[in-house]
Amino acid sequence: MRGPEGYENWRRFIEGAEPHEAYEFPIFTDARIVGEYAEQSPYQFFNPVVTAPIRLKRGIVARVQFYKDEEVSFSETYESVDGSYHGGGLTDELAAFVSLVLGVRAKPGDWSRRFHSAKDRGRPIGSGYKQDPTLLLADSGAVIPLNDDGYNLVQMELLTTYTKLTPQQAIVLVKSARLYQDGLWIAEAEPELAWLMLVSAVETVAASVYPEELSPEEVLKRAKPPLFEQLASRNDPELLRVVSEQLAPTLQPTKKFVDFLLRFLPPAPSPRPSEWFQVRWSKSALRDTLSTIYGHRSKALHAGTPFPQPMCDRAARDDSTGFFAERPYAGKVQIGETVWVAEDYPMYLHTFAYVVRLALIGWWKSLVGREA
Repeated sequence: MRGPEGYENWRRFIEGAEPHEAYEFPIFTDARIVGEYAEQSPYQFFNPVVTAPIRLKRGIVARVQFYKDEEVSFSETYESVDGSYHGGGLTDELAAFVSLVLGVRAKPGDWSRRFHSAKDRGRPIGSGYKQDPTLLLADSGAVIPLNDDGYNLVQMELLTTYTKLTPQQAIVLVKSARLYQDGLWIAEAEPELAWLMLVSAVETVAASVYPEELSPEEVLKRAKPPLFEQLASRNDPELLRVVSEQLAPTLQPTKKFVDFLLRFLPPAPSPRPSEWFQVRWSKSALRDTLSTIYGHRSKALHAGTPFPQPMCDRAARDDSTGFFAERPYAGKVQIGETVWVAEDYPMYLHTFAYVVRLALIGWWKSLVGREA
């Protein structure tokens, strides 16, 4: 199996393949970028130091050195094969990694410069490959606030571990990073959809971490021990089987989602607001919180019920500390005839995005032997 295009190109670089042409393209972001990553590698990320007071800017210039590939072949099969397709090309792949590694909104523009050799100063080009992205932002407040201190491109050094993954792991990582990237990008305009994207980013990886399919009874036992024990105590195997088979299709994906995030759970955000605005950062409490989130995901996809409005609101600040609240603090919210109580909205979207990003990076680092 071959990995994504960027993965295979880096492997050819490591194997000593002959350099081919190089290209540059801009990466658009609304974040303040500092530093740069210009080490000797197929991919470099430069900081054009945009000082103009514009929200969406060409905040990063990425340079790609291509290496000749003698293995490209066309499949003769007439059967569908998923392969490494992730909905985009190499520029999307690299911009997704920028988004995931730095935790910023990032989308690629069109190829803008071409280099025929290492000594070539390059020539401006416009391939028409894609249009510049657009980003909808509010005039005040943010669903996922930015860090005013900026985001350092030096962190892109993590990309040097990319080829330590197997091709299958690389495909899973890219697909998940693309979902995370899209979730962040649409969060300000469509937070309800951003929730679905971020949950899917986790599901993509969790399905590969926990590929085994347990028996319905085992699923119920692991996901809901009290219920399992209560049914087992009745000494009615048929009742246990029927209930397990009814609940397992829902509990199996929920369990994988929750188990993955708890396994790679990052430390609590820092700095934190006062206790009243904090999410309880224990695994027992977060298990219930994450199960609630996955329940909302299922209702959104299968019943058309959006995530509760309080979970999609712009992040509120804690007046006593000045830090952003991690969860909505109202005891009850009502819109028309719809009522949500506090248990229904246990976390803001920006808090969940924090958990998702660092859990995905923690999984990536676990595969290559790095500290999370």
